[in-house]
Amino acid sequence: MAWIGLLPELGVLLALLVTGGNHLPGSLARAPFARDFSDFWAAGVLVDARQTGILFDPAAFQHFLYGLFPYLHAVRLWSYPPGMALMVAPLGFLPKCTAWVLWFAGGTTALFGALRVIHGRALPAAVIGLVLISPVWWDNLLTGQNALITGSLIVLGYGLLDRRPGWAGIAFGLLTIKPQLGLLVPVAMLACGGFSAVLTAGLTAGAVAAASAVLLPGSWHLFFSQVAPAMNARLLHPYAQTDWQVLMGSPFIGAESIGLLQSAAFFVQAVITAASAVATWLLWRRPVAGDAARYRRMAASAGLGLAATPFCLNYDALGATALLVLAVTQGGLIGRSKGWVAALIAYAQPGWGLFLAVAIDAPIFTWAAWLALGLFCTWSGDEPRHAQEG
Repeated sequence: MAWIGLLPELGVLLALLVTGGNHLPGSLARAPFARDFSDFWAAGVLVDARQTGILFDPAAFQHFLYGLFPYLHAVRLWSYPPGMALMVAPLGFLPKCTAWVLWFAGGTTALFGALRVIHGRALPAAVIGLVLISPVWWDNLLTGQNALITGSLIVLGYGLLDRRPGWAGIAFGLLTIKPQLGLLVPVAMLACGGFSAVLTAGLTAGAVAAASAVLLPGSWHLFFSQVAPAMNARLLHPYAQTDWQVLMGSPFIGAESIGLLQSAAFFVQAVITAASAVATWLLWRRPVAGDAARYRRMAASAGLGLAATPFCLNYDALGATALLVLAVTQGGLIGRSKGWVAALIAYAQPGWGLFLAVAIDAPIFTWAAWLALGLFCTWSGDEPRHAQEG
């Protein structure tokens, strides 16, 4: 299961390490190793130097970034709210290589810590091993992205929602550093009656926004006046087979890539988002018996969240993948009829999705397996055979 997904990821990683991103075809030639981490480290440098104006000015930030890293060929801009800038500020005090090691090692530790919290005891070796050789973990190593942090928050949020809703709300409130990943979170919180989660999520999100407003003066004004318009222009640009469109596996981009008008693509996305919301509501309205069922619900909820957002990439699936591993190894998912098919595809897809996307310059429908897994867990009421016998 793991090697099926990992092999293409290793091929991409080896090619980038050997060539440094030069003389490669298609999108791969414009994606040097740890490219996205360069954004976070440069943002930390600017925040520490109190140069918020440069960070939230797309043209100025790109000029600053290219001055540091001339090998970055693609268009780069800071695309996050001020709360994310606060989070990466410590990176700017460190040399880039040291910062990257701490970023990745610390993020991985946080992810396993989150899994340990919701599991309630030491993690089995199978869980640790399957996460460490999962394609999406390597995808984050390749790009230096932030999904180890956001994935940890997703694991904690869904893992604690039915038992420690207040703490779950804090995790979900912190997830507003990348808000599109929490699109269905309010549905889950309301469905299970987690009003303390709603309260703490709102207070936490408000505290993060206030802290960034105080510590980064003018950042919110610049975000809405400079960054948001630039991001809207980029995300809503008609499909043109650009790098970010190819690597974004959402229903919206997928529909555009096969020739649908943008309005029709949004309709497709709206239908899938609505179906994901209904499934999430049903998952959290009914009680679950035992940890195995809880693990399956967590994985399904995180997967449905990926299908529901029009803007996510392969690496964003790390939190859902970690929960999927828990559901497979501890939740009996592979024993539930044909659930193993969706589980295998969802686990392996980030590796093959990245490999195929850069090879053929066309998006892969990364959301489909997660939607299928979420819907299967929602409407499949049969227990695993070994659970029934036990």
